[in-house]
Amino acid sequence: MSDYRYKMKKFIHLKVQSGYSLLESIVRIDDLVDLACLNKMPALGLVDKGNMFGALEFSEKASKKGIQPIHGTIVKVHFLNNKKHISELVLIAKNDIGYQNLLHLVSEFCVTENHTSLPFSEIEKCKSGLIILSGYTKGLIGKLVLENRYSLAIELASKMQSTFGDNFYFEISRHGFKDECIETQYLQIARDLQIPVVATNEVLFLHKDMHDIHEIFLRIQHFSPDEKKVLYAKNSYFKTEEEMEKLFYDLPEALENSVLIAKRCSVRATTRDPILPSFQDNVDEKEIIKTLSRDGLVHRLSKITPDKANLLSDNKQYFERLEYELSVICEMGFAGYFLIISDLVQWAKKEGIPVGIGRGSGVGSVVAWSLLITDLDPIEFGLIFERFLNPHRISMPDFDIDFCQNKREKVIQYVQNKYGKKRVAHIITFGSLQAKAAIKDIARVLGLDFHIANKITEFIPFSAVNPVTLKKAIEKIPQLQSLYKGKIVKEINIEDDEAHEVSELIEKTLKISLAIEGLPRHISTHAAGIIIAGIDLVQIVPLYKSPHDDAILVQYSMKYAELSGLVKFDFLGLQTLTMISDCCKLLETRGVEIDISSINLKDKKTYDMLSKGKSMGVFQFESFGMRDNLTKLIPDKVEDLMALSSLYRPGPMEHIATYIACKFGNQKPSYMHPLLKPILEPTYGVIIYQEQVIEIAKAFAGYTAAKADLLRRAIGKKIASEMKKQEKEFTQGAVKNGIDISIANDVFSLIVKFAGYGFNKSHAAAYSVMSYQTAYLKAHYPREFFVSFLNLELRDFVKVNLLISEFKEIGYNVIKPDINSSVAYFSLSEKDDKSIITGLGLVKGTGIGIVQKIVSERQKSGQFTSISDFVYRMSDKDLSKKAIEGLILSGCFDSLHPDRYQLYHNLDRIMSHMYSMYNKKSGIQTSFNALDTKILTLEKQRITEDIFSRLYDELEYTGIFLSGHPASEYFSFLEEKRIRPFTFVKTLQDGIHYVNLAVVILKKDVRSSNRGVFANLIVSDPTSTFEVSIFNENLLRDVSHKLQLKTAVILKCEIYKSDNSMRITVAGVELCDDILQTRQHTINLSVNNTEELLNCINLLKNCPYKEQGNVQVVFFLKTEFGLDAKVALPMLFEMKYANIRALQPFSIKR
Repeated sequence: MSDYRYKMKKFIHLKVQSGYSLLESIVRIDDLVDLACLNKMPALGLVDKGNMFGALEFSEKASKKGIQPIHGTIVKVHFLNNKKHISELVLIAKNDIGYQNLLHLVSEFCVTENHTSLPFSEIEKCKSGLIILSGYTKGLIGKLVLENRYSLAIELASKMQSTFGDNFYFEISRHGFKDECIETQYLQIARDLQIPVVATNEVLFLHKDMHDIHEIFLRIQHFSPDEKKVLYAKNSYFKTEEEMEKLFYDLPEALENSVLIAKRCSVRATTRDPILPSFQDNVDEKEIIKTLSRDGLVHRLSKITPDKANLLSDNKQYFERLEYELSVICEMGFAGYFLIISDLVQWAKKEGIPVGIGRGSGVGSVVAWSLLITDLDPIEFGLIFERFLNPHRISMPDFDIDFCQNKREKVIQYVQNKYGKKRVAHIITFGSLQAKAAIKDIARVLGLDFHIANKITEFIPFSAVNPVTLKKAIEKIPQLQSLYKGKIVKEINIEDDEAHEVSELIEKTLKISLAIEGLPRHISTHAAGIIIAGIDLVQIVPLYKSPHDDAILVQYSMKYAELSGLVKFDFLGLQTLTMISDCCKLLETRGVEIDISSINLKDKKTYDMLSKGKSMGVFQFESFGMRDNLTKLIPDKVEDLMALSSLYRPGPMEHIATYIACKFGNQKPSYMHPLLKPILEPTYGVIIYQEQVIEIAKAFAGYTAAKADLLRRAIGKKIASEMKKQEKEFTQGAVKNGIDISIANDVFSLIVKFAGYGFNKSHAAAYSVMSYQTAYLKAHYPREFFVSFLNLELRDFVKVNLLISEFKEIGYNVIKPDINSSVAYFSLSEKDDKSIITGLGLVKGTGIGIVQKIVSERQKSGQFTSISDFVYRMSDKDLSKKAIEGLILSGCFDSLHPDRYQLYHNLDRIMSHMYSMYNKKSGIQTSFNALDTKILTLEKQRITEDIFSRLYDELEYTGIFLSGHPASEYFSFLEEKRIRPFTFVKTLQDGIHYVNLAVVILKKDVRSSNRGVFANLIVSDPTSTFEVSIFNENLLRDVSHKLQLKTAVILKCEIYKSDNSMRITVAGVELCDDILQTRQHTINLSVNNTEELLNCINLLKNCPYKEQGNVQVVFFLKTEFGLDAKVALPMLFEMKYANIRALQPFSIKR
């Protein structure tokens, strides 16, 4: 590095940690580089703790701003294989060799040593090209001085000096910590041994006033109720050169050495061209791909061409396209890439691992189809190769391959074994502190009540496409604006005497959350990305071992991994493939064999089902919006499914109506010019696909397919200069083609409008065929389909509700879980071809492993005959108390013991008995002599179970109501509300209707759009599970506190019906219990004995009595003369419906 940039510079920051030092630093790399520019620092050292996550990002961003990046890390080290004394060293790369050694050491620390500490011997072996800083008080030399082991400190310093020579520096900092009292003795060692001293300042936040935010941020991980304990120094900020001069006025040489070290460093992480792995050593990949592709195409076409003699002449278009694609692939150097993908896909298929039809633009390649990478004929569907691989746009091809979710790991193992574990890795991802997570974390640290924090996060709208930042949410949501200004809103219920303190706490929570939002919080593994390299990965990037599953990851995020020259392969685990496979296997057990790849794509029964909106469980078409649009579209071909799945997105969604109207002749398609008609006729004049933009440019303006793809990309990126250039070229080409310039301008404007959100036709085609396959299975084999689908969604209780609701609607039955008839998963009833049996694995708290033990014992020794029998036989099977509780309250033991309440209140006794039986089987003496018998004695309960507790326990433990529905209980009490069931709504004629629905809220999803904030609710009534929406922001704000999960409410709904579609909009919300409490009730209770009287009194104890209560209680007591004594209690009770319902066994009418 030339010296002119360092002229007059007296200090360089060498010890900056970014947010990639997880939950330790709040420094963002962009802000860091900007601040360094402001301070005119020519160089900057990033030394994150134990990793190099941000190395390439920092290198690129610093270099672009003219700052020399210095790469290093803070690593934990142990000496003489003694891990009891772990200390820190700072390692800095000064040249290419040092950088390679740094990559190796960081990878060793993260992978081999599992993030604990490196042996010092490893650093000795890799010392070349590295500068070592001693770590001051966190280093071993400093710690030894602090422990008054001065001679040992000198011995170690001397050893390190002899090992590293002039690359070893004594680091010194002045942060104000107590352990810095060692400075005098520490510096004396440096002077005596003539070891150079370098001044550093640990940077964990950028500005001095950010210390308090940083302290609170640290407590997310190192939570301590002692707020007085300072975790890091107030001086750990980005000090100016002047501040460091003042701080080290007596050690100017220490400052000068920081500049000297920067000058000695001459390496940085750089971007590279892709480093492709070889398919096979010492072979001609180009000849291999040509031979395999040509043979593969003949094999494909022989299945669809009746006349084998004329196979070549009848399919000239296919062979010409194949040769063109092969020329492009080979010329661009991607033959090996295609062969690698083909090899692993074919291996998976041979191993019986379901592989997807195709995904993304790669489906448009005839070579991919011939090599069995994809399973969709690209010519039949009019797909374009250049959309995938463009000779004018040099970029890597990108095949995304779907595998069965349960067997994806086997494919990865195959790749590791074939190409070597040192050359295959997953990609790291960083879970960031998004708005809701930040609020919850900071609220916990500050001591803000969890329920209040949760309520605050509910105000933040959800957006799947563009997550709403806290800043945007505060700007848009009035409640958050008020809270941010320290004002309490009505949705947060707190006592008046606490309001001031809580409001200040909320305000502080929001302000700190704003400051830390977006910082990395934890490590995850990319869901699909796998790196396969041509050389050992550690030569390019540092590696990391996942703490969750020991997977090896590259330390760069996907963007920077690819920039570093690594090639990403996307292996996605797709649950739909698992479901299709499971369903087909289930059919095989019943003697039905089906080749899902060869089914009729024009099956009337399948399209009839879809046209009725019965698409729960159908891939891509499950949402309420999709189901509604299917009833309008009435699809009758795969192309309809392609169009709807492509248009059902923000932006093009408004064109669904045009497509439908033109399909049924209610509107005339607009083609603008005869040349466009063949291209747009299949989609009724609507530009849906990116491929249509390419075809328009070819036909209208004389573009080649490759140039037309560049036009598509330019429009998609909306780069003004490129758009202007393309517009000129497009209109000139059209004019040459004999087209009037005004029409050319109009057509260009049209494609600009549509191309911005045009969809990938290749992807739409492949995925729509897969959607059709799931629909076909559902239409023809509903029981097998629902069983297979439900078993993949066991823990998604809302989806289970929706699936079961539709299953019942089409005339089938779901048998509730039973300890003697259920298996682990949902299963087919052998006794009834209209029923399926709920699996025990649905019960929360069990787990498949535990449930399988129950089923295995039952299969081995017969059905359980009683609770005692179950406890005895399962006593050595590790059943937890939580599992037994779930089985009881979900009704799994009803066939053995119908009183769930009694079992639940004897749970401790059951567990003690199970423990005793285990000891007895094991031959262990026990003091529980009373329990030392196979017979379990249950204590009788004085309070009976009420229906509400029963139903909500079922919902809690299985996600569904099994014995009834809470809303049913309100119908008779709220007759004046004219509540209707959802089945009534379905019978309404087209038009607008107003109906009151009594429902329980299962899910609330608050979102934002350009039109404002709205909410979608999944609700359940006694007849169905369905969706309603609230679009009125004022109403949503006023009733949001009533929209709690599992709450029974009455919704005043506006229902719009047209053709087969329906939209339900909420116009008002009332809590069922609120309505009851506004009216006076009298409950007459008849008791026959003392025990019943005590039961009633115990139930009344749960109800507060107030002057403004809503229930008068009157007892009718049997006297010894056979007469009733009427006793009216003087107080009024405040009761909810659950309380009233619990007293019903004693209630009489008078």
